[in-house]
Amino acid sequence: SIPALMQAQKVSRKAASAGFEWETLEDVWAQVAEEEVELREAYAAAPKTPDGKVCADVGGDFAAAVEMELGDVLFALVNVARRMGVDAESALRASCGKFRRRWAFIEDAAEKAGRAVEDVPVEEMESLWAQAKACE
Repeated sequence: SIPALMQAQKVSRKAASAGFEWETLEDVWAQVAEEEVELREAYAAAPKTPDGKVCADVGGDFAAAVEMELGDVLFALVNVARRMGVDAESALRASCGKFRRRWAFIEDAAEKAGRAVEDVPVEEMESLWAQAKACE
């Protein structure tokens, strides 16, 4: 019943405390890289919509495989955080807050220019993003 990220942290800590642990942080990073390769392979094998999204299963478990591999990448990154002594939940919450602030800067700039944010060209959004980042 707890959020998945918090659950991953608890499961990871429990396994590590029982001795099921990588020897070094570099070993955990290697696991992240291995999981990324598996995710890329699952995504490459899956049928996709024209915009690159994985299609619902068409005679196979492609969508489920991609989802599982993405979960494995996230779980491996939770282990990186744990080995670094960083709370993954707090780190992600902070990143979400940072993203929201920068996005609000873009929305505010669009509004001040009398435009909907959807009408702002991506190049201009990237410039505004850089401005928001510089302000932090």
